Amino acid sequence: MVTTKLGAAIAVFLSLAAGAMAGANEPIADNSLGLTAKACAEKYCAGAKDGLELWLTMSSECSVASAKLERLSGLTEDGSADAGESLWSPAAVGTVSALLGVTGLMAGFAQGIKSQ
Repeated sequence: MVTTKLGAAIAVFLSLAAGAMAGANEPIADNSLGLTAKACAEKYCAGAKDGLELWLTMSSECSVASAKLERLSGLTEDGSADAGESLWSPAAVGTVSALLGVTGLMAGFAQGIKSQ
């Protein structure tokens, strides 16, 4: 009885592993975006830079340039005048949220121990 269950479990595991390994690393068919990125990388990049590296470089450079232009113009994205920098940075909001979460977790844990 035990060997039958063990054998069935091993068979299921092996079939799942074989199924997962059969679909790994299959080539993805080129689409228009991939072909465009590849062509741009070949035309504008010296060396071994591929389309993804080109996109990441352009994305970061464009976002920095856009932020500088926004600060220089004094306007926000919707065209209204900017009232200054935001009061809370994303890092500060994340830190406060994490502290509140840990505090709540510890309070709940203490309450659970107290109720036992």
